[in-house]
Amino acid sequence: ASAATAAPAVTTTAAHARPAPLRVTASVSNSRPKDRTIEYVKVKTSKGARVTIVAHFRNGNQTRTTTANWRGDATVAYAVGNATPGYRVTVAVTTTSGRDRASTLTSFTPQRR
Repeated sequence: ASAATAAPAVTTTAAHARPAPLRVTASVSNSRPKDRTIEYVKVKTSKGARVTIVAHFRNGNQTRTTTANWRGDATVAYAVGNATPGYRVTVAVTTTSGRDRASTLTSFTPQRR
């Protein structure tokens, strides 16, 4: 009778995979909103990420901060008010999660009512 050789025990350690890099996309609800309306900036990023949105109006910047929900979505509202018609409002979006950071830009151009 031959002795059966047992396969050596294999131990596996879970590799500590680095999470996917933080990503962000942003869009506006209307690229040409009328004055005295509300403009929504919609952001998609990682769940729980901190979101900072700065709209660069001709008469000054307006900053909003929020946290992305469990799906990674965040929405903030800006009152278009009497923004300068025809002046392109650049919207800078930055998200942070831990040490990771991601940014993007979008814009809208207010129109006369």
